[in-house]
Amino acid sequence: MKFTKEEDYAILLINYLKKYPGQFIPLSQFSDKFNLSFLFLKSIATKLKKAGLIIASKGKSGGYQLVKNKILLGEVIKAVTSNKVVPCHSDCPCFSSCQTKSIWKNINASLEKYLFKIQI
Repeated sequence: MKFTKEEDYAILLINYLKKYPGQFIPLSQFSDKFNLSFLFLKSIATKLKKAGLIIASKGKSGGYQLVKNKILLGEVIKAVTSNKVVPCHSDCPCFSSCQTKSIWKNINASLEKYLFKIQI
């Protein structure tokens, strides 16, 4: 499995926020520290917020903060993408006659179960 940049940065952001429990951290601080696109990080933070993993505060002392200390890798991945080992989908020309579809479905299910056991 290969993580996308979006997934990688989401994991990095969650890990960074863990270092500042109870504090709102400006996204610009994170963006500057790791030299990452602020706008890309903003879209990631929005997804993490929508998933209930972080909260936001506006204003001079605003930023983002973790909602809880125990966050699972699977929660982060699911919040930003629907990553699958092989994205099996109905518009594939072989979908109806695919003989390996059930194998990939089992691999994806096992991987997802595993990701939800790993705490960041």
